[in-house]
Amino acid sequence: MRKNTVRIMCECAVLIVIEVVLNRFVSFKALGLKFGVSFVPMAVCGALFGPWIAAGCYAIGDILGSLIWPMGAYFPGFTLTCALMGLCYGIFMYKKEKINWLSMVAAAVINCGILGLLLNSLWMSILYTSRSYVGWIAYRLPQEAGLFILHLVLLPVIQKIVTIIRKQRNI
Repeated sequence: MRKNTVRIMCECAVLIVIEVVLNRFVSFKALGLKFGVSFVPMAVCGALFGPWIAAGCYAIGDILGSLIWPMGAYFPGFTLTCALMGLCYGIFMYKKEKINWLSMVAAAVINCGILGLLLNSLWMSILYTSRSYVGWIAYRLPQEAGLFILHLVLLPVIQKIVTIIRKQRNI
């Protein structure tokens, strides 16, 4: 068991709340697309606490956001995507001392390309039959391309800040 479990739980709770607020209130939404930085708290969670905790926190954040401020019907596929994204942040950012650009690009490609574009488009095609799977991919491609660039800019900054936090805490 980890040291300071209560502190970790409290910090995760704060990160979950920040993610929900950024996702539900600060993201730009138009025509079924959403663009924002709600991934930042979960990337911090993955870098600080590892893949499994980040996966759980991202899933909890999605469920809480869906229950408290729904933006449509709850669909567990999106929660699965969130958990996989948290897992990805933890895998590529946990306990990394230096910024590894290959890891940052891999995290961005997996989260934006595979999970955000391909998997979430699948969920959208299941929920909303107005477009085919390929149609959803084409429609959501500009959003995910923008998020990919945002990931490439912010993930190294997050990694650097988390490294400083770890050194101050001696963890």
